[in-house]
Amino acid sequence: MVDVSPYSQALYEIAQTNDQSEEVMDRLEELAGIWKSNPELVQFLKHPKVTRVKKQEVLDTVFKQELDPLIYRFNQVLVMHDVSAYIPEIFLAYREYYYKDHQIEVVNVTSASELDEQQMKALKALLTQKLKKNVELLINTDKSLIAGLRVQTSQFVLDNTIVSRAEAMKERMKRG
Repeated sequence: MVDVSPYSQALYEIAQTNDQSEEVMDRLEELAGIWKSNPELVQFLKHPKVTRVKKQEVLDTVFKQELDPLIYRFNQVLVMHDVSAYIPEIFLAYREYYYKDHQIEVVNVTSASELDEQQMKALKALLTQKLKKNVELLINTDKSLIAGLRVQTSQFVLDNTIVSRAEAMKERMKRG
Protein backbone atom coordinates (compact mmCIF):
# COMPACT_ATOMS: atom_id res chain seq x y z
CA MET A 1 0.00 0.00 0.00
CA VAL A 2 1.13 3.51 -0.80
CA ASP A 3 1.68 5.94 2.09
CA VAL A 4 -0.53 8.88 1.16
CA SER A 5 -0.17 10.77 4.44
CA PRO A 6 2.58 13.14 3.19
CA TYR A 7 0.34 14.23 0.30
CA SER A 8 -2.71 14.61 2.54
CA GLN A 9 -0.76 16.53 5.15
CA ALA A 10 0.78 18.86 2.57
CA LEU A 11 -2.62 19.58 1.01
CA TYR A 12 -4.16 20.15 4.44
CA GLU A 13 -1.43 22.62 5.41
CA ILE A 14 -1.82 24.54 2.13
CA ALA A 15 -5.62 24.57 2.46
CA GLN A 16 -5.33 25.79 6.05
CA THR A 17 -2.99 28.59 4.98
CA ASN A 18 -5.56 29.65 2.37
CA ASP A 19 -8.44 29.23 4.86
CA GLN A 20 -9.97 26.55 2.62
CA SER A 21 -9.58 23.39 4.69
CA GLU A 22 -13.28 22.54 4.78
CA GLU A 23 -13.90 23.37 1.11
CA VAL A 24 -10.90 21.28 0.04
CA MET A 25 -12.16 18.38 2.15
CA ASP A 26 -15.54 18.61 0.41
CA ARG A 27 -13.92 18.64 -3.06
CA LEU A 28 -11.70 15.68 -2.16
CA GLU A 29 -14.74 13.77 -0.93
CA GLU A 30 -16.47 14.39 -4.28
CA LEU A 31 -13.39 13.17 -6.16
CA ALA A 32 -13.10 10.12 -3.91
CA GLY A 33 -16.69 9.26 -4.82
CA ILE A 34 -15.88 9.58 -8.52
CA TRP A 35 -12.82 7.34 -8.12
CA LYS A 36 -14.81 4.74 -6.17
CA SER A 37 -17.58 4.64 -8.74
CA ASN A 38 -15.14 4.37 -11.67
CA PRO A 39 -12.82 1.40 -11.13
CA GLU A 40 -11.69 1.64 -14.77
CA LEU A 41 -10.28 5.11 -14.08
CA VAL A 42 -8.40 3.80 -11.04
CA GLN A 43 -7.00 0.86 -13.06
CA PHE A 44 -5.93 3.29 -15.78
CA LEU A 45 -4.19 5.56 -13.26
CA LYS A 46 -2.43 2.59 -11.63
CA HIS A 47 -1.34 0.95 -14.88
CA PRO A 48 2.47 1.03 -15.09
CA LYS A 49 2.54 1.15 -18.91
CA VAL A 50 0.40 4.29 -19.13
CA THR A 51 2.67 7.32 -19.14
CA ARG A 52 2.26 10.18 -16.70
CA VAL A 53 1.65 12.49 -19.64
CA LYS A 54 -1.24 10.32 -20.86
CA LYS A 55 -2.69 10.13 -17.34
CA GLN A 56 -2.52 13.92 -17.03
CA GLU A 57 -4.14 14.36 -20.46
CA VAL A 58 -7.07 12.14 -19.48
CA LEU A 59 -7.53 13.89 -16.13
CA ASP A 60 -7.30 17.28 -17.84
CA THR A 61 -9.94 16.30 -20.37
CA VAL A 62 -12.35 15.15 -17.70
CA PHE A 63 -11.63 17.44 -14.74
CA LYS A 64 -9.65 20.57 -15.66
CA GLN A 65 -12.70 22.82 -16.04
CA GLU A 66 -14.45 21.29 -13.03
CA LEU A 67 -11.74 21.35 -10.37
CA ASP A 68 -10.81 24.09 -7.97
CA PRO A 69 -7.34 25.40 -9.00
CA LEU A 70 -5.74 24.13 -5.78
CA ILE A 71 -7.18 20.63 -6.24
CA TYR A 72 -6.20 20.68 -9.92
CA ARG A 73 -2.56 21.54 -9.13
CA PHE A 74 -2.56 18.95 -6.34
CA ASN A 75 -3.81 16.33 -8.78
CA GLN A 76 -0.96 17.24 -11.14
CA VAL A 77 1.52 16.57 -8.32
CA LEU A 78 -0.16 13.23 -7.64
CA VAL A 79 0.21 12.25 -11.30
CA MET A 80 3.91 13.20 -11.24
CA HIS A 81 4.40 10.91 -8.24
CA ASP A 82 2.24 8.07 -9.62
CA VAL A 83 -0.27 8.25 -6.76
CA SER A 84 -3.26 9.86 -8.51
CA ALA A 85 -5.21 6.59 -8.23
CA TYR A 86 -5.27 6.95 -4.44
CA ILE A 87 -7.65 9.91 -4.10
CA PRO A 88 -10.06 7.98 -1.80
CA GLU A 89 -7.22 7.13 0.60
CA ILE A 90 -5.88 10.69 0.39
CA PHE A 91 -9.35 12.00 1.25
CA LEU A 92 -9.58 9.75 4.33
CA ALA A 93 -6.13 10.83 5.54
CA TYR A 94 -6.94 14.49 4.86
CA ARG A 95 -10.19 14.14 6.84
CA GLU A 96 -8.24 12.71 9.77
CA TYR A 97 -6.02 15.81 9.84
CA TYR A 98 -9.08 18.04 9.62
CA TYR A 99 -10.95 16.18 12.36
CA LYS A 100 -7.96 16.14 14.68
CA ASP A 101 -7.35 19.84 14.16
CA HIS A 102 -11.02 20.68 14.76
CA GLN A 103 -11.43 18.20 17.64
CA ILE A 104 -14.08 16.18 15.85
CA GLU A 105 -14.66 12.58 16.86
CA VAL A 106 -16.37 10.17 14.52
CA VAL A 107 -18.74 7.95 16.47
CA ASN A 108 -20.12 4.79 14.89
CA VAL A 109 -23.68 4.12 15.96
CA THR A 110 -25.49 0.94 15.02
CA SER A 111 -29.18 0.88 15.78
CA ALA A 112 -31.77 -1.86 15.46
CA SER A 113 -34.16 0.67 13.91
CA GLU A 114 -33.79 4.01 12.18
CA LEU A 115 -33.24 6.96 14.49
CA ASP A 116 -35.36 10.06 13.99
CA GLU A 117 -33.90 13.57 13.93
CA GLN A 118 -34.66 14.23 17.60
CA GLN A 119 -32.99 10.99 18.72
CA MET A 120 -29.89 11.77 16.65
CA LYS A 121 -29.67 15.30 18.09
CA ALA A 122 -30.04 14.01 21.66
CA LEU A 123 -27.42 11.30 21.12
CA LYS A 124 -25.02 13.79 19.51
CA ALA A 125 -25.48 16.27 22.40
CA LEU A 126 -24.90 13.54 24.99
CA LEU A 127 -21.75 12.26 23.25
CA THR A 128 -20.42 15.78 22.68
CA GLN A 129 -20.75 16.47 26.40
CA LYS A 130 -19.23 13.13 27.44
CA LEU A 131 -16.30 13.22 24.99
CA LYS A 132 -15.74 16.99 25.27
CA LYS A 133 -15.33 17.08 21.48
CA ASN A 134 -17.44 17.87 18.48
CA VAL A 135 -19.09 14.65 17.33
CA GLU A 136 -19.96 13.37 13.89
CA LEU A 137 -22.30 10.40 13.94
CA LEU A 138 -22.03 7.61 11.40
CA ILE A 139 -25.31 5.80 11.81
CA ASN A 140 -26.08 2.32 10.47
CA THR A 141 -29.19 0.23 10.92
CA ASP A 142 -28.92 -3.47 11.72
CA LYS A 143 -32.27 -5.16 12.35
CA SER A 144 -30.50 -8.29 13.64
CA LEU A 145 -29.77 -6.35 16.87
CA ILE A 146 -33.53 -6.62 17.60
CA ALA A 147 -33.57 -3.46 19.77
CA GLY A 148 -31.14 -0.94 21.24
CA LEU A 149 -27.93 0.79 20.17
CA ARG A 150 -24.25 0.04 19.85
CA VAL A 151 -22.07 3.17 20.17
CA GLN A 152 -18.36 2.98 19.33
CA THR A 153 -15.97 5.85 19.99
CA SER A 154 -12.19 5.96 20.18
CA GLN A 155 -12.52 5.76 23.99
CA PHE A 156 -15.28 3.21 24.60
CA VAL A 157 -17.90 0.87 23.19
CA LEU A 158 -21.39 0.96 24.64
CA ASP A 159 -23.46 -2.00 23.52
CA ASN A 160 -27.02 -1.76 24.79
CA THR A 161 -28.65 -4.10 22.29
CA ILE A 162 -30.95 -7.01 23.00
CA VAL A 163 -28.43 -9.34 21.33
CA SER A 164 -25.59 -8.21 23.63
CA ARG A 165 -27.82 -8.46 26.71
CA ALA A 166 -28.84 -12.00 25.72
CA GLU A 167 -25.18 -12.95 25.23
CA ALA A 168 -24.30 -11.52 28.65
CA MET A 169 -27.16 -13.43 30.25
CA LYS A 170 -26.01 -16.65 28.57
CA GLU A 171 -22.45 -16.10 29.93
CA ARG A 172 -23.77 -15.50 33.46
CA MET A 173 -25.83 -18.70 33.28
CA LYS A 174 -22.78 -20.70 32.13
CA ARG A 175 -20.73 -19.49 35.11
CA GLY A 176 -23.40 -20.68 37.45
